[in-house]
Amino acid sequence: MVQNSKLTFEISDPRLEKSIPVVNQKISDNGIVALKWINTRNELSKHILSSLIDYQSSFWQSGKETDLIPLTLNKFLKLYHSKFLDKSRLSRLLPTLLVETLLDALKREVKEETNFDIMPISLVKVISSNSRLHLEFIVEAKYTGGIFIPSKDVDFYHWSDEKEITYYHDIIS
Repeated sequence: MVQNSKLTFEISDPRLEKSIPVVNQKISDNGIVALKWINTRNELSKHILSSLIDYQSSFWQSGKETDLIPLTLNKFLKLYHSKFLDKSRLSRLLPTLLVETLLDALKREVKEETNFDIMPISLVKVISSNSRLHLEFIVEAKYTGGIFIPSKDVDFYHWSDEKEITYYHDIIS
């Protein structure tokens, strides 16, 4: 962490300390360069992902692979120019970026939190509330396997039908 032009290590990692030399707790030129590289990579990653979301908006809305539009590196660079982004850097960054559809994220989260395997069927409704700062996604899904294992976030489960979901909506609104 950099604070008042001083570098402090929240997690002591000897490899990090060696790669960013600290002289009298001041950041050397190499340290500043390393931090700028991280910031530049983060900015480029954000640029790439937001551009891909824009370009592939039909796919993100439908989740159907048939809605994907082919895109080459050259075409991407022409459509979504960025000062520090070239073909070489783009080709190295793309494989490191994680992109999930809403349904892929749902399957992963349910697996992580309950150990259930599901196959999403349809989005039933999206609920927002003035009293909460998040969205509730109500999804119809088919149970395909797994044995319930409680997690720190989910210690019980209940299968619901559409009538109960309407009642749930009235409670959180």
